[in-house]
Parts: sequence; C-alpha cells; structure tokens
Amino acid sequence: MIKIGLIGFGKIGKIYFNIIKKSKDFKIIKILRKKKKKIKKKLNFTNKKYFFKKKNLETYTYIIASPADSHFHYISKLVSLKKNIIVEKPIVNNLKELQKLIKLKRKINKLKFLVNHTDLYNENFLNFKKNLKLVGRIKKIKMFYGKKQKNIKKNYEPFFDWLPHPIAAYVTLFGKPDYVNIDYFREINKKKINKKYLIQDLKIILVKKTLKCEIYFSNNQNKGRRDIEIEGSSGNLSFRGYSKEQLKYSSKSSKKRVYVKNKFTNPMNSLLNHIKFKRKNNQKDLLLSIKVIKILLKITEKINEFRK
Repeated sequence: MIKIGLIGFGKIGKIYFNIIKKSKDFKIIKILRKKKKKIKKKLNFTNKKYFFKKKNLETYTYIIASPADSHFHYISKLVSLKKNIIVEKPIVNNLKELQKLIKLKRKINKLKFLVNHTDLYNENFLNFKKNLKLVGRIKKIKMFYGKKQKNIKKNYEPFFDWLPHPIAAYVTLFGKPDYVNIDYFREINKKKINKKYLIQDLKIILVKKTLKCEIYFSNNQNKGRRDIEIEGSSGNLSFRGYSKEQLKYSSKSSKKRVYVKNKFTNPMNSLLNHIKFKRKNNQKDLLLSIKVIKILLKITEKINEFRK
C-alpha cells in the first residue's frame, strides 16, 4: 500500500480524496488544510507546522492540490525533503516561479514527479495518439475545451484551470509551437441571481512550421468539453474526453465511420495509476509542464494586451 500526504482539501483535493479512499492500493495518512471548517467525517487534518515534521514524513508520495500560487512553495519544500510529488496543473502561475523551478530541475529529476495533465495519462488518449497515423497528412487541428464556471475569483483563473489541458495535448502530439496568436477574445461581466460572473471566450492559434492548431475555450458552456478533432488526407480522427465513445475515425476512401469504444474512467484514476512510477522516464512530466506554462504565460500576456 502506498501512503499519501494530501496538500489542499478544496474542490480538487476532495476529488483526489474520494478516488483514493475507494482504492486498496493507496491510503491517505494526513491532509494539510489551511481553512478550519467542521466536517462530519473524522479525517487526519493537520497544519503546516506538524505536516512537515520529520516524524510525520513517513508517506511515500505527496499530492499538491492547493491553489496554484502555492504550488512552487510546496514543490521546493518537498524536493528539499526528497519526497515524490504529484502536483496539480498549472505547475506554477508566474514567470518568477517558473525560473526558480527550472533551477530546481536537477534535484526534481532525482525524484518521482508527475504533473496532472490528466488526458495524457488516459488510456483512451494514448489510443488516440497511437491511431493518429490513420489520418495521413494532417490538414486541420481543432481543440474545444472548457465548461460552465461561474465562481471566478481572478480574471485569469479559467485560463490557468483549463488551457493547460489542450496545450499539454498539443505539445505531446506535435511538439512546441513556433509561435502563438490570439485570434479572438471576449470577456463579459453578467449578473445572475444578484451574483456577478465572468464569461470568457477565446480562440488561440498555435503554429508549428506549416501545422496550425485552433484552440477554442469558453467557461460558459452548459456541457463540459475536452475535444480534439484532426482532419487529414486519409481520414478524420476525434477524441471526446467526456464521452463513453471517446474515439471516432472516419476514412475518406471507404466512407465508413468506425467508433472505438473505451472504458470511461475519471482521468485522475489514470493519473493515480502512475503513482507506482512504472514508466522509465518520469522527468518528461516536468519538461512538458515547463513548456506548457511558458506557452500559457505567453497567452495570458497577449490576453492582457486585448484588455487594454
């Protein structure tokens, strides 16, 4: 059994907790929680002072599910303690912390380190990647991501919450883009039941040589989307992250559609299965996430230009 220390018990922290408590392979030993609230369940909550005490460091792996602005603090703390880490995306949320993270890279490489770009651990996404050759020469790439998200504390939150997913998928499939453009951006404050909420719609163009990818994001969708559509010379292939029939291939020559049925699981289950660190090169997670956050920071910089 793998012992887990969970940092953060907000929305994402509770998802991790609920998945892990159903598993026989993992056990949460302790939870670091900033806010003190009454909870009916008896859980082993502790504060920062006791959480990192040497006698309390018997856990094998730590999951960082706290707000993004605290990620680097906990990463650097756990690296100094030589502990294995799983961290929520985005890995950091500003350039200064990214530069510090790059300096820590050598020390991190000696540990087991995973970043929660959930689709990349999903067997269905790996199947999509494997079948990509069926489309032939790629003509168009489109990605649709986002979901209804009303409770936004900061105006960049939806981008840091959702955009790491399509960017990580793009970089994994096609490598780092040569440049990034913002084709369309809309931001509207609305009132609903006396509460303000922010609608953000965005179209991003990622370009690598002659390969162009269009990413559409909105936090005003009734149905959550994490879709990838690729059109090629031989056929079209699509991935639906929230559907039971996650893969669909349409051949142009035979005019037949083939649906690939996969077992639909919560992407975090796929991520947690990698805690055993069976893969030989775990450092790829850090290198990928550094590329992702660099692109994300460029996008937010361009969005701020739109706002002026």
